Amino acid sequence: MTPTAQHIRRWLAELPELATLLPTALITRSPDDTQRRTAPGSRPPVRLDVIQLLNNTLAQDVAAGRAEWMDPDRAGLLPYLWTWCRDIEADALDAGLAPDDLPDTVAGCCSWLATWLDFAQTLPQWDELVWGIERCWRNTRAATRGVRDDDPPRHARCNRCHIGTLTPSGDVWTCTDCARIISITAVSLPDAARLTGIPLRTLQAWAARSLLDRGVADPDDQRRTLYDLGTIRRVAAEAQLRSS
Repeated sequence: MTPTAQHIRRWLAELPELATLLPTALITRSPDDTQRRTAPGSRPPVRLDVIQLLNNTLAQDVAAGRAEWMDPDRAGLLPYLWTWCRDIEADALDAGLAPDDLPDTVAGCCSWLATWLDFAQTLPQWDELVWGIERCWRNTRAATRGVRDDDPPRHARCNRCHIGTLTPSGDVWTCTDCARIISITAVSLPDAARLTGIPLRTLQAWAARSLLDRGVADPDDQRRTLYDLGTIRRVAAEAQLRSS
């Protein structure tokens, strides 16, 4: 079935509430993950898909006109929606219309897009907008599946002691039993490649050239090095800017 404007309005109406569940979903395991013992150092104790949706670091690049189009499967939820608001605003201004100022929240972007949906249907990029909003909605629903009202939340187990649960505090998680502290931005290069779409070989080359902050050894697996995800994204944005 081909999505219609009615479908998009429903998705835009649901997205803000789903987005509010993302911070909780960040440390929530799926039912299968909670019923098996996690091997030490096998995976970070967080949902990488949720980290991606919560990523707002591209917002400055978007505002500066450095990202004309973003993939909803790679970009953060807010930057992606904001990019569409900016795109439609430009067409509205060209048509002699006067749209309101662009919002800076997920809820604001959804409301803004819903208001201009009838106008957006007249634009050549309408099919692309339909596809993108549907992807955002599906990705966010999938990411929050374990924390919505119809599915009781399941918390992440500490993969060191396997007894305590990980609770968030700022930018780190702390185990309730062994007091282990884990940074939410520390990821391995393979995981960073999955999150950013940057080839693993490129990330390894950046690390070898010391373009990334000095990595730290994973406390559970000394053979694995973790890097700051924010730094990786910054270096990637600078490389993209230089190439363009």
